Amino acid sequence: MKAVALLLLVGVAVGTVRASSPVTQVFSEAGLSGINHIFDSYVSDLGSYGFDNMLRSVFQTGMWIYYENVSYNSYQPGKVYWVHGIEIAAAFPVAYSDMCSSLKYVGSPSEINYDTWTVYEGTLFTGSESYGSSSHSNTQKRGSSIILTGTSPWTFYDEEDWAGRSWCVFPNTDVDQGDGGEVFNLGIYPDVQEIGITDNSIASVKKGCWSKNVVKAEPLKAEHRGRNGAWGVLEP
Repeated sequence: MKAVALLLLVGVAVGTVRASSPVTQVFSEAGLSGINHIFDSYVSDLGSYGFDNMLRSVFQTGMWIYYENVSYNSYQPGKVYWVHGIEIAAAFPVAYSDMCSSLKYVGSPSEINYDTWTVYEGTLFTGSESYGSSSHSNTQKRGSSIILTGTSPWTFYDEEDWAGRSWCVFPNTDVDQGDGGEVFNLGIYPDVQEIGITDNSIASVKKGCWSKNVVKAEPLKAEHRGRNGAWGVLEP
């Protein structure tokens, strides 16, 4: 199980995030200024750190999802602001500033480009999740959205023990490149029904491509997209 929220440092210098693991430095003002905190783990309620509805810009590595409501929009629908990249600075649009109440990273806690799958309870990566870096024979028939990291495809099945209907999904919607040659591969799917997977049908996951039904999708619409990453907004 992934670690729960951990606050690492407060009041550090701007742009100090240098890592191959997921980490975000969040700021209370635009342009990476104001009060700031560094997080390397999930935060279900930013109010616990005195940072609820204060976030206006970030400097980060990895993919991070910033939710309008506490507990990752589990109990109340809300906006989702996503950012992925390698040492990337992102400014929240004015209309979406001061709206973040919880946040989490995607994939491995130790290496951003490790082969992983995450299946989320709700669309737009909301609610609880199932996560793995290897095949899993029983994911308990869940899943409305998916994010993959790394270079390996994964096959999702609608029955336990890798049986039934299947879909081969690749981490190929986005590729970020860092200045030092680092690479971050992603497959970002905010609604499984848009790629032909029945909602809440995923019962098992197998590493590799074992299905003739190969999923294809376009990158998310972004507010900004560059060599080292992208960011944007999803609304319910």
